[in-house]
Amino acid sequence: MEHQQTPAERVRAAATRADPEALAWALLTPEGQEGAKTTTRTGRTPLMFAASQSSVECVKLLLPWSDAKAKDGAGWDALMFAAQNGKPACVELLLPHSDPLAASTSDGWTALMLASKSDAIGVMELLMPVSDLERADDTGLTPLLSAAFIGHIPTMKTLIQGGANPDNGAKLAGRHQMMPPGATPLMAAIREENTDVVEFLLTVSDASAVDEDGWTALHWAAHRGWRKGVEMLLPLSDPDARCIKNGRTALMEAACGDKGRLIAPMLMEVSDRAIVDDRGRSPFELALEHGRWPTAEILSVFSSPRALRAGLDKPAAQANLDKLPRSLAQMEAGEIQAEVDKASAGASDAKNGAVSVRRPPKSL
Repeated sequence: MEHQQTPAERVRAAATRADPEALAWALLTPEGQEGAKTTTRTGRTPLMFAASQSSVECVKLLLPWSDAKAKDGAGWDALMFAAQNGKPACVELLLPHSDPLAASTSDGWTALMLASKSDAIGVMELLMPVSDLERADDTGLTPLLSAAFIGHIPTMKTLIQGGANPDNGAKLAGRHQMMPPGATPLMAAIREENTDVVEFLLTVSDASAVDEDGWTALHWAAHRGWRKGVEMLLPLSDPDARCIKNGRTALMEAACGDKGRLIAPMLMEVSDRAIVDDRGRSPFELALEHGRWPTAEILSVFSSPRALRAGLDKPAAQANLDKLPRSLAQMEAGEIQAEVDKASAGASDAKNGAVSVRRPPKSL
């Protein structure tokens, strides 16, 4: 025997298919009108199905019989479904019956966040005047930070024009934290190594802004070993800015990273090579400590004899003599100790006490 749909099932089916004619017939009876208020096992209403299909006609038909503020099991309301789909006409219908400022999903997403993730500029323009542009989701990301991660420049421009601050950083979110608290959209773009987004954000952002640990955007680029990012940031940054957490400069972060050999030469040209971190370690010592042997060889060219000797005496270097570049292994063996001693004699005349123990390589 064929199953006969109940009035509620007919309403839901018509909304799911975005069939306004069938929905209008289903809503003619009191049972159908009551069916508009029913939910599925996941908590979805016919209005949510219509909104997810961006069916303006179905939304119009359902609104008189529905609670637009109702949420499904994941905390989504009809406005969120419409915002994600990016249809301004549907969002405009639902806005007067919704609360975009307060409502959020179980992941902390607001209707504005969903629209921005979809790059739905028209919907964003409707939602921004009634939304909190600096509100963060459960990962600590604001709409602008999310857009920087995704790489949506038109979305970022729209949010900034609407009042979002490009220097406001990530919020404290707990175990799902995507970026350190205080990390800016510029830092997010550097993490993704997105040249176009970085170029845009440098026109509206403060490159010297710091996150909670005191890292600047240059620290981020140096730590990642992103050469292009370092090139873009150097003219706008202080290469000797020190992280408040450990006193490291961008050159020191480059020394610790696995791509430091690519950017250390650039940073050495503009950095104070005599600076040490809060534990007294030079960039050369940090490179050895982290096992970055090629980077250590590059840094040794510009390191003082004291830093060279201190670095080579560290357990990390002693335990890995077979991995050291030949030049450093020879130094440790004492084969060129005389050269180091000779360099030490002229240390007082060298800038910042740094002495080159041999010529820098012509190309890196």
